Amino acid sequence: MRSNKLIRLSAVKLAAVIVLLCFTLAFPLKAQRDDKLTGLIITEKAFPFISMMRENRDVINIISADPGLKKQVLRRREKIAAALKECGDVDCLEASVQFEPGEIGSIGNDLVRLYSENEEFRTFISRLRDSDHYIMFESGNDTAFVRAVWNSVAAGMNQALGVYIKGDRPRYFNIDAISFPKNDEKFLAIVRNDLSKEMDNRENISFYDISINMLVNAMLANGRDEAARYEPLTGGMNKSPFESIPGIKVI
Repeated sequence: MRSNKLIRLSAVKLAAVIVLLCFTLAFPLKAQRDDKLTGLIITEKAFPFISMMRENRDVINIISADPGLKKQVLRRREKIAAALKECGDVDCLEASVQFEPGEIGSIGNDLVRLYSENEEFRTFISRLRDSDHYIMFESGNDTAFVRAVWNSVAAGMNQALGVYIKGDRPRYFNIDAISFPKNDEKFLAIVRNDLSKEMDNRENISFYDISINMLVNAMLANGRDEAARYEPLTGGMNKSPFESIPGIKVI
């Protein structure tokens, strides 16, 4: 009788181990999917200019084929390649994905030129205006609008890269600071590995790709995915409380 109980107990343990193993094998794939979706949500919320360009294959083709912007991509890759060889800390690696003032100005000039030369890009900018994501720049003419939007995006990426890779102090330090100690070897390895992967990623063909991808990677590594964590705000676990609020409308 006792041996039967032991057999049943062993069978239960074995079943539990199998379930745990299946979960463990499945979890990395789920995590990868979640990370990709999280990155899309973060980019859409924080940098809709980039998000809308990435959603438009015609615009991607225009940008990736433009001689001036192609030079920016090559310069970025040269900086990163040198950083991977020479850098021994995250501050140095982070500098390779920052947009320097001269780069910001040159890219702005290229985008303004594209607006003047390319009808499809003008149509895209018109849709960007209509989206009201950058309504603070609405008063300017179209070329001023393009430059102002890009300057804002570049400044935002630079600031966030500084916070989540280099460890710059954010506005709300207690809830938004980097999660790793200064000069943490594990985080250095994470940043270096992510940067190497982005260099090998053949999909990184636009002037903003590696920088925005490194920013999202750093936010995920630091557990700072709050902007995407509770989406969708009107569905899933939020569906019931959302529907219980009287008079609320989704615009």
